[in-house]
Amino acid sequence: MSASREDISLAVETLGIQNGPSNVDLIIDKKTNHVKIIEIGARIGATCLPELVEYFTGIDWVKATINSALGENPDLRVKTKKPVAALVLQAPSDGIFQSYYLMEPIDKYRVVEYEVTAKEGEEVSVLRKGTDRIGKVVCFGDTAKDAETNALNAAEKIRIILK
Repeated sequence: MSASREDISLAVETLGIQNGPSNVDLIIDKKTNHVKIIEIGARIGATCLPELVEYFTGIDWVKATINSALGENPDLRVKTKKPVAALVLQAPSDGIFQSYYLMEPIDKYRVVEYEVTAKEGEEVSVLRKGTDRIGKVVCFGDTAKDAETNALNAAEKIRIILK
């Protein structure tokens, strides 16, 4: 069975999600190209999704969600369509985070924002689940592929030092 917009809308409606965001996780079977719904939650998506929505559309997704929860009608008009990509930063191996540095300036990769959230002395691990992330890099591009390339290149210039 292939998930369509109608399938997703029906699933969200069946779950009783009437106002606010829905995070829908899908999986694509590469052999058959069928899309299947694997999870739906009445929440903002994680792993840089609010940032991607805001930079791509100009809609502050967090603010819109709060306004919706307060019973207000959020402004969901798309103001722009800028190609953007995000990459989750991960530790190179399991260990204790010591520090990080930039091997060279990363502005040329059209970085909108980046952060390393791990703190000195914190135990970190390679990316096995979403909570293993230790930061992010978000970049613009002329196309989606260009934005992805920029994010990959910028992330490669962020060196993570472990003890």
